[in-house]
Amino acid sequence: PYAPYTSLDEYLAAHRSPGEVIVHSNKISALPAHYYAPDLAQRYLADPPRSGSDTLAPATQEVLAFVADADIAGAAGDASGIWFVIFPREIDDYRSQGYPAHPALAWLEGHYSLEAQTHFGDLLVYHFVRRGAPG
Repeated sequence: PYAPYTSLDEYLAAHRSPGEVIVHSNKISALPAHYYAPDLAQRYLADPPRSGSDTLAPATQEVLAFVADADIAGAAGDASGIWFVIFPREIDDYRSQGYPAHPALAWLEGHYSLEAQTHFGDLLVYHFVRRGAPG
């Protein structure tokens, strides 16, 4: 999958409000985005343990000073908004395994309101805001 990471990072930096967090669904988009904008605070979700994609060892994450969050609730914390970055193929992979939706997106939809969705190459960027928070 391809994404214009510099443009993505510029967009997120320009549109993220104080109190909002940027969360990538996994390391595949997080690492290049972090590389191109190391000063832009971004987070990412850990790969499912013992899955075929669980390939970034905790020790490596520590060396990179870029450690994954265990789940979307932990990554979101008490944020007023979430910019969630994901490749659509990951959504399709979960659906093909019998899930009705990607688990992180399902959690976000249950706790936040979707404000916008934007494409950057093969990436989707969702902007969620906490229900009741100014949009």
